[in-house]
Amino acid sequence: MEQFPSLCAARKRSCGNRVGVDGAGPAEARKATEVDKILNLPVIFHDHIRNAVREAQIQDLLFRLDYELVNHLGMRLSEWKTLDKVSLQYRRAQRLVRKYQLPMQLTVGGFVTGGSIVMLEAQFNEAPEMVEWSAIGTGGDHAAESLGKRDQGANTSFQRTLVHVAEAMEAARADNYVGHPSDYVIITQRAYRRVPARDPYLMQLLAKYVDKDTEELDDSNEAGEKLRDALFFPGTTRDEYAKGMRRPIGAGLPIGRKTMQRIEGYWMVSEWSDGKLTFSLPEPLANQFLRRVASRDRSRFVSEALAARLAERDLELIRSCEIANADAEVAEIEREFDGLRDEMTEPWN
Repeated sequence: MEQFPSLCAARKRSCGNRVGVDGAGPAEARKATEVDKILNLPVIFHDHIRNAVREAQIQDLLFRLDYELVNHLGMRLSEWKTLDKVSLQYRRAQRLVRKYQLPMQLTVGGFVTGGSIVMLEAQFNEAPEMVEWSAIGTGGDHAAESLGKRDQGANTSFQRTLVHVAEAMEAARADNYVGHPSDYVIITQRAYRRVPARDPYLMQLLAKYVDKDTEELDDSNEAGEKLRDALFFPGTTRDEYAKGMRRPIGAGLPIGRKTMQRIEGYWMVSEWSDGKLTFSLPEPLANQFLRRVASRDRSRFVSEALAARLAERDLELIRSCEIANADAEVAEIEREFDGLRDEMTEPWN
């Protein structure tokens, strides 16, 4: 979340379903169907998602073109393909096909195998493309203009991104059909959470940075911590939130934040304020692990592997001690040390 914030507005609903999809139009349902087909793959990469979006677009486009031709020319798409290409009927149908725009806008955001980021946008008949941010739907043009003015990008910090998105949602209300957002949804590799759109501290920041550069927020630990403290997990009621709860079960449970990150050899080790440690595996090893171990067995597999390796190290230490104790030179050195008196004699005594 630190380097590539993925946020979207929730207008009285969650912005994401299944794999973090926000869309408008019938292709969204087909997209969900296509994604369902790849969920059981041992490893999922960016192109799996992109191909699923493309397949959904093509299927829906062909489905709707069939109706378009029936309604306007009284023939099916399959019938048109068999016509003589120089015939008037063929050319009329050809013009309809070329002019038709699929009524669909779709944003897909999330993480795939290895922690790689997916941020795809597909609009109308255009191919899905990787983007740094996406603004679609009613009021999308106003929101996009607002984000563009702020130079929102992939490396914008969490706190700045949240302010920019809140400003963009306010700008979108220039369209009379757009109302106030309810919450903003934040997706990370560990979980997805929400923050109230009318959070008091966020409102203070919006007022402070009207027509002012937000760059200083990048270095503001205070802003980051206060906004993270406002995050809550889905299912938390308003009453629970007011009491300080941020999870549906367990009042006052803290939401972990990264306190330290270091590299140990090929490993990235992150420490969290809730006491957890996360270890980032090298990508080849991670891919092999995901391919060969079922998701339901992975936690147990890692625990057993760690326990077995630690037990091996204990045995290695014991063997090393036994070898050292059996060494004649080591035994002689120990006897010399045993002959030393505990008390030191002062030179003047």
